[in-house]
Amino acid sequence: MHKSFKKDAKRRFADVVQDIIKMTSKEEIIMFIQSQALNLDPQFKDQNLIQQINDYELQMLQTPIIAGKDKGKPIISVIKLEQHYKGFKATLAKNLKLKRKMDKKSLDALFTIHLHDIAIIASGNKKLRKLMNIKGGIFG
Repeated sequence: MHKSFKKDAKRRFADVVQDIIKMTSKEEIIMFIQSQALNLDPQFKDQNLIQQINDYELQMLQTPIIAGKDKGKPIISVIKLEQHYKGFKATLAKNLKLKRKMDKKSLDALFTIHLHDIAIIASGNKKLRKLMNIKGGIFG
C-alpha cells in the first residue's frame, strides 16, 4: 500500500471516497487519475483494461456480506481501505495474465485510479452514495 494511504488504512473505504468527493472537484479527480496513469507499467496502459478492472471491483463491492455482524450490508459500506487494497491486489494476481510480474508502483497507481474512479461515480450517483452510506459533496 502506498505510503499516502497508510494513515487511512483502518478507515472505511467509503469514508476515504467521501473525503475525496468533498475536497476535490470532478475535474481535479480526472487530472489526478491521468497523472497516476503515468506511473503504470506499459502492460497496464490500456484504458479498456483499467475500466474492466474498475467495473469488476465496483460490482464485487456491491455484493452483500453473507455472514457475521454486517450480514446483508454491501461490502462497499463496511470494508476498510487496507482490506480492500489486499483484496484488489489478490484479484489482480488471480485474474490478470501478465507479461511481467506486477510492480508495486503499478499496483499502487491502479488502486489509486480505482479509488478515484469510484469517487467520480459516487459524486454523481445518489444510489451508490446511499449504498456506501456516505454524503455527496460539500453540502451532502
